[in-house]
Amino acid sequence: MRLTKITLDNFRNYSHTEFDFGERLTVLVGKNGMGKTNLLLAITQALSFAFARKKETIQEEFLVSSDQKIKSFKGTDARYEDAVQDYQYPINIGVDALLTPNHHDIHWDFHQDSSSSGLKYSLYESANQEFWSRSLDPLADIPLFAFYSDAFPHIRFSGKTKIQEKMDLGKPLPKNTAFYKWDDERNCAEVWEQYYIMLKKKADRNGDMESRAYVEAVEEVFRKFTHTEPDAPNADMAVRGFSLRARIGGADSLVVDFTNGRSQLFEELPQGYMRLFSVVFDLACRAYLLNKNCNPSGVAIIDEIELHLHLAMQQDVLERLLNTFPNMQFIVSTHAPMVLSNLKQEAAHKLYVLRRSEAGYEHELLGSDVYGEDISAIAQVIMGVSERTIEVQRLVDNVQEAINSKDLVLARQRLTELQSKVDVNNMAVIRLGGFIKRLELIGK
Repeated sequence: MRLTKITLDNFRNYSHTEFDFGERLTVLVGKNGMGKTNLLLAITQALSFAFARKKETIQEEFLVSSDQKIKSFKGTDARYEDAVQDYQYPINIGVDALLTPNHHDIHWDFHQDSSSSGLKYSLYESANQEFWSRSLDPLADIPLFAFYSDAFPHIRFSGKTKIQEKMDLGKPLPKNTAFYKWDDERNCAEVWEQYYIMLKKKADRNGDMESRAYVEAVEEVFRKFTHTEPDAPNADMAVRGFSLRARIGGADSLVVDFTNGRSQLFEELPQGYMRLFSVVFDLACRAYLLNKNCNPSGVAIIDEIELHLHLAMQQDVLERLLNTFPNMQFIVSTHAPMVLSNLKQEAAHKLYVLRRSEAGYEHELLGSDVYGEDISAIAQVIMGVSERTIEVQRLVDNVQEAINSKDLVLARQRLTELQSKVDVNNMAVIRLGGFIKRLELIGK
């Protein structure tokens, strides 16, 4: 399954807007407050159509025993109109999607007429039935949904979860556990870490083949995701596998074994590795539970994909995700020019720049290719970031203005003022000083 289009009416900051999605990847960029997170939340909410239940309708056991349900609008999801000082209705999220590679289209709406009314079941009922009639076919894989907020994985679940209680019994988790809190901003990676430890112990100590298959599939995902040439910038992130370290008087801990011989507790990884590895762990474990393989189809939504990542990791994170999960559709937001510098403008990829004007919130589908572009150019042209601070840029412009008017005495004075604000080796100082010197020589 993949999404093709979303239409928003009176949802949060959007009065009316439409986005077409890339087949493999959609990237959203824009300053804070432009609606990137709101769009991702709208997509996440709309995907809960799959878990709609109706009392008089016979439900598949897969859904009956699942903890998932439809996600209704909150009171603050309706757009607030300052002119009338009230929330605007009706509110609507409309989605178009393809269920199969054979382009079987479905459409559904989350529609609410007023603050006192609920969602209209009839507007997503047929899509829900179509989704499960195909997904629960014994020959088909069930699509995976996953959402990672900008708080993931740093907010953890508190207390003992029902899933942990099931794991304490030593039994395999049911396949619908793959959707356990998939849309929650809190960290589920801790659950998958515990489950992996349980199955690894079974495989190593008891020779359990089902557990072994799970362990090997997850480890292969990490080897593929972290594979790096020895002389590449991210060579130190390549993972050989996972081992267990027994804690004195406590439970076993998961240890990441890197190919360079280094080992580190999963829970003590640097923040960048922790978030990235947690996303990969989450996708791999959910996928295997769902379909007994780690090559899922479906939709993964990631807010601020660059969080805590070193520049070298920012540059290739999208490529690694696309290569590791070739059948997943990724929809992500970012503030990092480095993330875009390695983005190839293919038919399967779309890059949107979100802005706000007097007319309201707008977005532009970027048609030009940013692959290999200079980072500063991406920051300035696409992300609207000035090359320099306002004060320094003003001083640079003043020097250039004096040079253009051939007033070299004034140009020298202004260059001296610029030099007092920046390092003597500043490239702008060197460049402008060179211009002035050449003009002085020509004048002589």
